[in-house]
Amino acid sequence: MEITAGLSDQLITSVTGISVQKDGARFKSLQRLVHSVIYNSKAARTNPFAVNNHLEGLEEKFRVLNNDELANALDKRLAELSNRTTQWTPEILSLLVQLSENPAQRTKLEDLDLLEEPAPPPPLTWAQILLDDPLDNDEGLWDDVNFEAGSSEDGVEFTPDLSPSLRPISVSSSLEDPTISDSKEALEVPIDSELLRYITEAQYWKSQKASAGENGGQILVTETQVIREVVFMLLGLPTNMFQSKDAVHIDFSSKYRIQRTSTAALEHILTSLAVVGQGLAALRNWVISSQEIPMVQTLQSGLSEKLHGFDTALSKIEAEVLNPADRAPMTLLRVHEEIRTAARLLLLLVPILADDKEHAMDRPFKLLESLHNLVCTNESKLDGSAFSFFAELFLHCFRTYLKPIRRWMEDGELDEDDGVFFVKRNKSDAALTCLWSKQYKLVKDDCGHLYAPQFLHVAAQKIFNTGKSVSFVHSLGFHEKSHDLHIPREPPLDFQSLCVEGNSDGLSPFSESFAAALEKWIASKHVSSSSRLRELMGSRCGFWSALDALEYVYLSRNGALTSQVASSIFDRIDGGSRNWKDRFVLTELFRRAYGQINCVNGEQMAVHTTANNNDGQASRNISMAALTGIHITYKIPWAVANIIKPNSLSTYERVAILILQMLRAKQLLEQKLPVSILTNSQQLKSTFATICSMRHRQLWLVNSLHSYLSTVLARASSELRAAMERAADFDEMIAVHEDYITHLENKCLLSGTLASTHQAIVSLLDLAIVFSDTYKAWNVTNSADKKVSTKAHRRHTSTSSEDEDSNAREEPAHLERDDVHREQLIKISSTFDRLFDFVIAGLREASRSGVEPSRGMLVDSLALWDRS
Repeated sequence: MEITAGLSDQLITSVTGISVQKDGARFKSLQRLVHSVIYNSKAARTNPFAVNNHLEGLEEKFRVLNNDELANALDKRLAELSNRTTQWTPEILSLLVQLSENPAQRTKLEDLDLLEEPAPPPPLTWAQILLDDPLDNDEGLWDDVNFEAGSSEDGVEFTPDLSPSLRPISVSSSLEDPTISDSKEALEVPIDSELLRYITEAQYWKSQKASAGENGGQILVTETQVIREVVFMLLGLPTNMFQSKDAVHIDFSSKYRIQRTSTAALEHILTSLAVVGQGLAALRNWVISSQEIPMVQTLQSGLSEKLHGFDTALSKIEAEVLNPADRAPMTLLRVHEEIRTAARLLLLLVPILADDKEHAMDRPFKLLESLHNLVCTNESKLDGSAFSFFAELFLHCFRTYLKPIRRWMEDGELDEDDGVFFVKRNKSDAALTCLWSKQYKLVKDDCGHLYAPQFLHVAAQKIFNTGKSVSFVHSLGFHEKSHDLHIPREPPLDFQSLCVEGNSDGLSPFSESFAAALEKWIASKHVSSSSRLRELMGSRCGFWSALDALEYVYLSRNGALTSQVASSIFDRIDGGSRNWKDRFVLTELFRRAYGQINCVNGEQMAVHTTANNNDGQASRNISMAALTGIHITYKIPWAVANIIKPNSLSTYERVAILILQMLRAKQLLEQKLPVSILTNSQQLKSTFATICSMRHRQLWLVNSLHSYLSTVLARASSELRAAMERAADFDEMIAVHEDYITHLENKCLLSGTLASTHQAIVSLLDLAIVFSDTYKAWNVTNSADKKVSTKAHRRHTSTSSEDEDSNAREEPAHLERDDVHREQLIKISSTFDRLFDFVIAGLREASRSGVEPSRGMLVDSLALWDRS
């Protein structure tokens, strides 16, 4: 942002000559204007997918032109470039592509040799060195040098004139002392017999056979010796008293006993200590085992520190045994109790690590989950030392587990070799219109459980969405790193912050404190990334403009414009044109009508038509089903299509067709047709009254439905915008629009549960076409009969009674034709009543839940006719 501002300031100064020092007010005004133009510009970054497709097309073109060498060279360098890509790689490649001219013919592969790095010189060997400078002794290089005091290179002795104070003092050498014997005995150190006896007695294992023979197979040892053997065994060192079968299972030898000590008591203590040593041996073996997952390596490091603390405690016990203090002497019983106390917490980890051997590869995060359970369990037991021990170990490992999560949430990047993260990239490339939903996935096991610790399941979706938001921003061409964004400072997740400072009153359990801290940690990254994506969708990707365009094109937001388009279509139908569904004509009609709206891009509109059974009929017999063959398509930007799914556009289209059908019925019923009535026929007057009644009733139905539809669409669109404004992230925006589509289907009577009611409404609208055709035929017949009767009346105004008898004979034929039309009208009225009652019953049944009050208002509006 600062770089853009600096460049824009320089641009203003270079073009206008105005600087902030010369005219600050004018400069700031121009600065705001330039920034507004830059920020509101719809020009986006180079589409990396288009560049890749172009390069792949070039490679294919080279192969088609039988230039495989050039194609292979291009493919090789693209593969090398994929490992060195930057955020500007698409722009660089696009520039090179645009600068190239006929690369298949003008490219010279020989020029690529100039780009190869020169081969390094061969390494220097000793053979080459000795060949140039052999190590011979021609000049006496390897002869011994005589360093005697009187020797010199020229044979002349040099004696310096030293002052008395600096003259050397003659000191006699001890080697020349005649009192010193040169025998070997003179150099031997005398042996301390008492010390040698003490050391020999301490090495009791050298006298095991003799002692065993004297005591019937039993070896007598002192209590101190047993304690030392116990300490060595617990440190993992080899001992004689304890044997390890497979570096894990430890047994003690029963041939050792302490004098005046119960054998059973000794065996009980040693068995208990062997069990402790067996558990510690398992921990030591696991700590030194090879692990590739960073989180498990962190646990190894933390456990190694805990074992080091235990070894320190053993060293203190051993020191106290060797150098007893003023307190009571160290006994085996006391050592047993202190060791079990010191090793108690470590031994609780043994079952966890034993279970980890079974799930080391498929579910390594189970270690973290088990540690979390240990923390919560010991807290519930009010075991403060165990709680602190496992809480520190758990949080130490969890901070390592958070590293790939932090990288995902801040930079949208994944480490495919991590092994514990629950987000993976799909192997197949996703289409741009479903990039959000298909590019990444949550990893689950065969049972459908999330590949993550149980305490992360609630927050996993938010973590998933945060990383997808950052990755989606990158796909839009905005390669922003975490340090470029204003991300709030994340709260610490350590023992001091959670268990000491964050829970000073001690009332909140660890699970709740940890969940709250984790939620704050996730929210610190989720809010910034989601807000950034929502901002880009609105300002750069045209999301709000796309919503407006869909409302104009499909939902009749501008009723006058929709009526204008519909009238043009109906005029072609009424004109008898059999190609009224020509897709090119209809496309041009829609583009010309809606293209004048700012938010609608007319070039993205297209109309397709499908044939049906009504296409070959006369226009007056075309039913409402023929209008369903019109398919209106409006292409929205691919980024917006990730929210407004392509399959939801079918619902928009069904609503548009329903509106078109209502306008068609309304147009037919509101036509002002000339009325010719024979005033001397009561039957014709009655028929005309029936026609007027039926026309009024059908108009009431169509107007009520159209008014209801306009009201619910306007309200639904307003609610959609409000919900989109409140949406916290991209997934919530998708869910809001999906709910909107569902509500749209329910409110517009297009859902599956109202399919029969919708079909009945379409049939009622079809009756408007039948009624219009019948009305026209009745009116044409009566108009022709009136002309004949008028001419006969003029010719025979003064004729005899015979002419009157002739007119009387013609009247039954005229009434007979009227009876045919009257029967058709009665049939239409009967069908209308049956379908109308069915629609009322269906709407009332659907309105009983009270979820859609507007539907109940529609029922009341339609029922007014029955009460009138």
